[in-house]
Amino acid sequence: MKALNALSESFLESHPVDAALALEDVEQKSLARFFAGLAPEAAGKVFEHLDPEVGASCLGLMTPRAAASIVEKLSAHACVVILRLMPERRRERILSTLDDSVAEQTRRMLRFSGESAAALMDTDVLTLQEDMRTDEAMRRIRRSRLQFEGELYVLDRKHKLVGVTTLHVLIKAPPDRPVSESVNPECARVLGDTPQRDLVLHPIWVEHNSVAVVDDDGVLLGVVDHRTVAKAGERLRTENRNDGGLDAALALGELYWVGLTGMLDGLAGRSLSTSKKEESEHGASSKN
Repeated sequence: MKALNALSESFLESHPVDAALALEDVEQKSLARFFAGLAPEAAGKVFEHLDPEVGASCLGLMTPRAAASIVEKLSAHACVVILRLMPERRRERILSTLDDSVAEQTRRMLRFSGESAAALMDTDVLTLQEDMRTDEAMRRIRRSRLQFEGELYVLDRKHKLVGVTTLHVLIKAPPDRPVSESVNPECARVLGDTPQRDLVLHPIWVEHNSVAVVDDDGVLLGVVDHRTVAKAGERLRTENRNDGGLDAALALGELYWVGLTGMLDGLAGRSLSTSKKEESEHGASSKN
């Protein structure tokens, strides 16, 4: 039986999309038992591609602890989409089992509409504290598993967004200089409750690859990148075929998105490779 489970988990992790499509027609009580018996990592990969209503139903049929172990493996977006479909009482039982910081972050996201900018954001963001020394910031960047493209977000001790800096700037700064002295306060940001339609058509994307999402107090909630917004634009166009105004705006926007995506990918790639080269040279000169 253990060998069969290991084989199942290996298949699920390697083919999560195919597995999700195949499992959606399984009777939900049986499906819930199946997922509860899997390693959370394998179950989480399939849940990312499962119909959200099926996922919500399965979680509701599990014990709060078993459900929470799967929720912990989900992306922030998938987690919120699925939990939003659950009855509040069942959802809260799962949240109360999670780590306090994760539960609070999830509750904060659930307060926003599913059609808001907050519903598109990635909450796994590499951030720096403004009162860090530059050498401390560099250590955090090197040790972090999180990827970033160009900009690094800088927060105060209340998690409010102060501004942005870059690896290029930090490498050139003295090691004992506070990060606050390397911050550019002119940071692209939108409120979490900004409608997705407004976000898709916002001129902010002409100059920015990603945009910070903040609440009314300026607290950083997450980040939305141009690829996610482009996909949201396609979805809005499909869902609103009879909206001539939106259709025309998005049709014009297609030219913009095609050009922008290629341009920004190229710029981000060159910026990152240049920064990594400079970091390597900086490290070598420090050793000398």
